[in-house]
Amino acid sequence: MDDPQNSRDDAEQALVDQVERVSGELGSLNTELENTGDSDNHEFQTQIGMEQAVTSINPLRAFTLIELLVVIAIIAILAGLLLPALARAKASSKGISCMSNNQQLSLAWRFYADDHDGKLVASGRWNVAPEWVGGNWLDKRAPSNPNNWDWEFYLAGKNNPKGGNRLFPYAGNSREIFQCPSDQSFGLINKTKKVRRIRSRSMNSWVCGPAFTGGGWRVYIKDSDFVAPGPSSTWVFGHPQFSLCSKWPLFKQPSQAELYDTLPPPSGKTKAL
Repeated sequence: MDDPQNSRDDAEQALVDQVERVSGELGSLNTELENTGDSDNHEFQTQIGMEQAVTSINPLRAFTLIELLVVIAIIAILAGLLLPALARAKASSKGISCMSNNQQLSLAWRFYADDHDGKLVASGRWNVAPEWVGGNWLDKRAPSNPNNWDWEFYLAGKNNPKGGNRLFPYAGNSREIFQCPSDQSFGLINKTKKVRRIRSRSMNSWVCGPAFTGGGWRVYIKDSDFVAPGPSSTWVFGHPQFSLCSKWPLFKQPSQAELYDTLPPPSGKTKAL
């Protein structure tokens, strides 16, 4: 028969062992929880630090109204300084292009004379030589007039019994050579479509043209006629509105230069060669 004292001691020891085992398990669990908390706290602090670093490098701050007005004012000042210079450069470029076209047309006029034994193309409707414009007569008062826009008929000579512009083949069949970029004149196709007028050039009437003055004035018919004044003192092509100038330079005698009145200047305006 077992001793009661021994049985009691064994039960107490078993209870102590169980309490120690539970206490050990609780201690282990507490340690794991502490480690996990430290890790999460470290990650959170690291994330906050990175965000603060990014914010210090790229601060997100909007413009104030004063700063925006200052920027707009600076842009306006720069535009005011640059736009006039750009406009002058554009006008200068157009002028250079216009002079280049005039030179090309003058060369075409010269090539025509070379191919016709020195005989010049007529500047107007005359029976001495073929008319250079193929019957074209610009009409600024009536933009819808085909004379202002039908380049195929008057320049290229398509279906034109007069053959079109005599200098067109010598100008490389180029319409641009007959125009000046600064010329704002236009024609209206079918009274609706606005196009550039077919030419910005007219020829000096006294360079192989009818003598509108009634005779006695020198008219050049061949290239050999350019003496006193010579070629360097004679102009051939000009803007069509030269026909509205109040004075034309004419030569009646080799050493005598005179100005001949044609039409009064439009609206008191003057033109220059």
